[in-house]
Amino acid sequence: MCEVEITDAKLHYHERTDEFYYVIDGEGRMRLDDEESERHRGVVVYVPRGVKHRAWGKLKALIVCVPRGVLDDVHEL
Repeated sequence: MCEVEITDAKLHYHERTDEFYYVIDGEGRMRLDDEESERHRGVVVYVPRGVKHRAWGKLKALIVCVPRGVLDDVHEL
């Protein structure tokens, strides 16, 4: 679990890791595969393994990775 500030994440996916994003503060957008939507404080987003995703704007989020160790499982596109 980690707290991050997101302004312009690169499009990527994870082969072995699912992620949960909880937006603590701010506003922005997030893309999951081909769908894009607004994100704001209080929103929880589930990103299953294999889904291409990125976020941008001014977001502070808590990210929970299952299983942990996502840094070895980032595949940028």
